[in-house]
Amino acid sequence: MSVTLAWSVVRRRRRTWILCAAFFVLALPVGSRGADDDLSLAAVCDRREATAGESVTVTVTGAWEGADGGKYVIREAAFPKLHNLELVSFRSAGQGAPSPRGSRFEHKLIYTFRAKEPGDAETGPIEVKYYRPEFKHEKVASADEKGEATAPLVRELPSITTKVGAGTDWTTIPLVLLGCASVIGIFVAMRFLRAQKRRLTA
Repeated sequence: MSVTLAWSVVRRRRRTWILCAAFFVLALPVGSRGADDDLSLAAVCDRREATAGESVTVTVTGAWEGADGGKYVIREAAFPKLHNLELVSFRSAGQGAPSPRGSRFEHKLIYTFRAKEPGDAETGPIEVKYYRPEFKHEKVASADEKGEATAPLVRELPSITTKVGAGTDWTTIPLVLLGCASVIGIFVAMRFLRAQKRRLTA
């Protein structure tokens, strides 16, 4: 076999392998190709230490870049293993700003909790639920064309821990003041009685 013929065979085989690989990649589902790799999710807490009864705010932020703001819909965050925290309120906010790729979008989920007791307060793993509206099988509609509900995508974020201290128990202060006033009153009364006794014996 001549060198030219051998090189021709190698080129044909290489072309065949390239075509097969391209077909395999295109045939993969969108989710298998990391369709949401450009979505950044993060959770932060406004304080690492608090006292019992104080508020602790956890903010979950979803950020991405693109030509429009409809690429992702950040629906909610779930706290299935919440410990020593009680949910007080929730609100969400979104904003966009220019970026080299067109625009940068952020959507924030803001949860305010109340620290219950002294000790560790933990959010547990945070499950962020979101949609990619441009894909039909992940659209935001409550039901698809067959009337079946569309399940959101879920990404898990690490747990956040806050140290909760006992703080000051303000309910005991009036009792302490009353006790101090009683001691002072008794002391003044005893001195008055002694003075009166000395006058009578003089």
